Amino acid sequence: MVPSLLAAGAWLDRLERDLLHAITCTWHDETLGWVLIEVQRKGVGIPIALAGLGLLAWRRGRALAGRVLATAALGFLLCSALAAGLWPVVARERPPHHYERLLRTPAEQATCAQDPGALALRNPRVSHSWSFPSRHGITAGAVVTAFWLAGWRWGLLALPFGLLVAWGRIYAGRHWPTDVLAGVLLGVGGAWLAWRWVPGLFGRLRRGRRAGGGAGDGAKG
Repeated sequence: MVPSLLAAGAWLDRLERDLLHAITCTWHDETLGWVLIEVQRKGVGIPIALAGLGLLAWRRGRALAGRVLATAALGFLLCSALAAGLWPVVARERPPHHYERLLRTPAEQATCAQDPGALALRNPRVSHSWSFPSRHGITAGAVVTAFWLAGWRWGLLALPFGLLVAWGRIYAGRHWPTDVLAGVLLGVGGAWLAWRWVPGLFGRLRRGRRAGGGAGDGAKG
């Protein structure tokens, strides 16, 4: 049993390294790489998501857009809390800490196809926080799922954004593929639950406001 688990772990490690090398090196494209790095930045990603919400509010109404926003936010918060508990338990280091050679400059990265044992680090900053699961993966899964639950066409509209964010974390060398996959799956599950909870939460808030307003009117009388 133990040798089988060790063999499976070694196979998965080789697969992840091969995928990481392919994404950061073999399938590298300068234009796509720039997009993958930029879309991860909060100053770029958040306006894109807000633009999608604005379009949804314009086409389908503010109530649905509010439910999508609340679903994505609540799903993200729930999964982030779960991830915070998983990080020290899994204690997985990020990819740069597992490679002896990091290719940082364009000249070094140009040789990465001939050096599969090195990591082409497309984002120069090396994080020392735990790697599994990816919080950006959670964000991508929660946002796309929230839009998808509003209508499959809206989900298809949001899907490229989610794919770019998730793919970009691997491309930048910040996460292993399974870190991102786990984060996305968590985000999907969290948003699915949040979608069902949000109407009840909104209903309680409305009832609370009405009760508060009624109490205030009674006090004035």
